[in-house]
Parts: sequence; structure tokens; C-alpha cells
Amino acid sequence: SLLSIAMFLAAGLTAAAQDNLVKNSDFENWDGGVPAQWQKSGKDSPSNATVKEAAEGRSGKALEVEHKVQGKKGQNVRYHCNALDLKAGNYTLSFYAKAVSEAVVNGGWHKTGTSGKTAYTYGKDLKVDNNEWKQFTFKFELKEDASVDVFVANKKDSKGAVLIDDV
Repeated sequence: SLLSIAMFLAAGLTAAAQDNLVKNSDFENWDGGVPAQWQKSGKDSPSNATVKEAAEGRSGKALEVEHKVQGKKGQNVRYHCNALDLKAGNYTLSFYAKAVSEAVVNGGWHKTGTSGKTAYTYGKDLKVDNNEWKQFTFKFELKEDASVDVFVANKKDSKGAVLIDDV
């Protein structure tokens, strides 16, 4: 999958082994209305978002995330994969996104069990529309071995639902 977390070897060369560490990265498997191996991020997520299976993914099915509350009371809606035990090193998070109308997406990571604004490390916002799938890419370095939650986000500035696929 192109929406992947790829671990880059720390050898003296720039050779990279791209192993997708995210389970169900293509959102093909669902369990009780939620994507298998994925869950909401934070206690507020159920009250401010609707998450459902979308048949029109980039490659098969996709994750559709829509805000219930927009404007000043809106919040970023994050969905994360099951915790990953990662070694210190360099990683790349990438995924494809497409909006139902207009949206702003992002992605990133935080140490498992942490929360709050300072706990989350985000990439750069990506504006998407309903014309084509766009790829989000974020490279980051873990300074030490850690259990991390990698997430995708529909930002509060979005106007409606966003489709996420191929993490």
C-alpha cells in the first residue's frame, strides 16, 4: 500500500526497506461498523465525528470520516491504527485522501497512552477536494524505541467528509 509507514534502514547508504507496519492499511476489513485494527483517537472522537465504510476508495474500500460539529466548536478528528512497537529510527507515514467537497487532512503519531496538544506530532496540512486522490506524506524520527499510535486526521477546517485510503 502507498499509505504506509516505511522504516528506513540506518545503514550508511540511502537504501530503504519498505515494510508496511500498519494492519488493514487499505481499510478492506471492517468489524461492527469500524475498520479492523483501527480506533478513534481521544475520548471526544465519538461525539464529534461519524466514521463509516466507503465503497469508493482509491483501491477498494476506504475510511470515511465526517465532522458532526463544525466551526468554532469543531475539533480535529483523528483515527489511529493499533499501537505499533517501533525501534528508534526514521519512518514515513503516507496515505491518500479525497474530500466529498473540500477538506484539510493531516497525519502523525504520538506515544501510546499520551494525549493533549503537546503529545501529538503532526505533519503539514494537505488541502484536498473531490476531483482526485492526493497523497499525504510525513517523515519523522523516533529518537528511542517506543510504542506509538499513528493517526490520520480530518482537520476541523474541513467542510464535510473526507475519504482516507492506502495508509
